Amino acid sequence: MGDTATARTGRSNPFGKLDDEIQKFRIDSLTKAGAARLATEEDMTLHEWLRELIRIRVHSRETVKKLLADRIDGVAGMGNESGGGKG
Repeated sequence: MGDTATARTGRSNPFGKLDDEIQKFRIDSLTKAGAARLATEEDMTLHEWLRELIRIRVHSRETVKKLLADRIDGVAGMGNESGGGKG
């Protein structure tokens, strides 16, 4: 993942810039409503929720959690790049 195109600072998305699309697909309204309800429960749009669901299924829950935790640690000044100190 090191050679992935990045958005702005390169830290806004650990998987790189959102530069591709999945072709629109058809789905029954009952399933769409259920997915929309689940997204709302997580305070996400349906598109955000589906993106995260696909990302987790493709890369694994553990990988996504680690990348997001690394991002949070970096912002908090606890990442490897900052030496782990408080600055």
